[in-house]
Amino acid sequence: MKTLDSLVVYERDMAGFYKGMDLTTDYQITRSLWQVYQNDIGDSNWVSASQIDRIYQYSVLSNPDLFNEFIRLRDKEKIMKLIGQDPVYITFTYFEALQKANNGFLKGRLQKMNRFYSTYMEALQLYYAEKKKPFYPDANSTMRVTYGKVEGLKPQDGMRYEFMTTLDGAIRKADPNAEEFNLPEKLKRLHASKDYGQYAIQQNGQYTVPLAFLASNHTTGGNSGSPVLNAKGELIGTNFDRIWEGTMSDILFDPNLCRNITLDIRYTLFIIEKFGNAKWIVDEMKLVKNL
Repeated sequence: MKTLDSLVVYERDMAGFYKGMDLTTDYQITRSLWQVYQNDIGDSNWVSASQIDRIYQYSVLSNPDLFNEFIRLRDKEKIMKLIGQDPVYITFTYFEALQKANNGFLKGRLQKMNRFYSTYMEALQLYYAEKKKPFYPDANSTMRVTYGKVEGLKPQDGMRYEFMTTLDGAIRKADPNAEEFNLPEKLKRLHASKDYGQYAIQQNGQYTVPLAFLASNHTTGGNSGSPVLNAKGELIGTNFDRIWEGTMSDILFDPNLCRNITLDIRYTLFIIEKFGNAKWIVDEMKLVKNL
């Protein structure tokens, strides 16, 4: 019974996956990328556009009905045979072997480069010393700092992003059928009773709790969890995302368009104290008010 229940859940999840994608668009993108790859390598006899066609025509992953039939199989030999014949698996094993070969090739070259790296760095230091120019250190594995202003933006005509969101907005978006917006009942009760403690602010004549804010800081993948400080060095939030319009900032940073999204430290403290009943943690902190 447990296995059957798991299958039902898995089929439901995969149904959502297939519903959220367009196979025709996916095929066209993959075909184009495959052509780029084919143009850059010499093994063009194996890597052909027909391989892409086989994936989208015959793989169990390209058809929801075939996939549901596949996960219900119980014959191990039949399962292994189908996997071995599947175009996706064949393509995967090709690239896996290619990656292993490349890793071995690169490892040998990197070992050789590392032997000369110290000599290279010494030569650079001597060169810059003779030219009386500053020699900048390698910044790898060091702390990076970015700066900006807390501010909203107008990404396009008729659209405006305010610089701050609040608990009121989260409550309005609450949806028990969506994982991202399925709010705990206790949080809803705290909102209904306006039990915000020292973290309440007034907005439009009503009390609420600040939740997140936008700023023009240049962030990148891996910055989630980074502390956000004000000009006095005081912690005001935790970075966790970028707005959709600014996801190109790794390639081109535009301070007029790029915004990072920060969890307001007041919301963090509110959750710790009021939702988590862990005021003792807050009592150990030095809170700076009236900034």
